[in-house]
Amino acid sequence: MNKSRFEAFTDGVFAFAITLLILGIVLPAMRDPSERELRHAILSLWPNFIAFALSFAVTGIMWQNHHALFRFVARIDRKTIALNLMLQHLIASGAFEASVTPERLARTVVAYRVGWFTYVAAALLALVLPALSFAAYLAIRFYYYIPRGVDADVA
Repeated sequence: MNKSRFEAFTDGVFAFAITLLILGIVLPAMRDPSERELRHAILSLWPNFIAFALSFAVTGIMWQNHHALFRFVARIDRKTIALNLMLQHLIASGAFEASVTPERLARTVVAYRVGWFTYVAAALLALVLPALSFAAYLAIRFYYYIPRGVDADVA
């Protein structure tokens, strides 16, 4: 598989994942509802809409970071296809363009580790402190908004 086909496939996977998110928003079964009842039913789904928006943003961040990273990958192999988001394999296999310095790769590794740690912490916080978990996911959103590491020079 060449790099452009790999990226197109990955785009399709992200598009499918984002599309599935909307399935979490379902109106309750109602028989011939009035406009008021329907409005109330829709408004009562506000937590689902927030979860959808946050999940959409997180998935979008992952998609953007994937593209930012693979913009500088010169070649892919079968293991890259299987592991896809595994940064360590790309570094170990020397898949990056020659212009990508070890310092930029190190900053990328740090940025990825911060993100993964925050994702895990936010997921665990959701079990006991949902509002703090929500804040952690928002922090991730803003953290990854700023390019770091490999894509730091790309605005």
